Amino acid sequence: MGYRVDEIELDEKNGRGIFEIEAKRGGQEYEIELGYPNLNVIKIEKD
Repeated sequence: MGYRVDEIELDEKNGRGIFEIEAKRGGQEYEIELGYPNLNVIKIEKD
């Protein structure tokens, strides 16, 4: 997707694992949530 990842955390939400990712793209900062283990995008939000 063209993001530069700064930090990744594995967390739990609604009884399921998710990756919480802090990333940068084009000078903007983003918070991204991916489902575990299938890595489906749950949320992408500008920070």
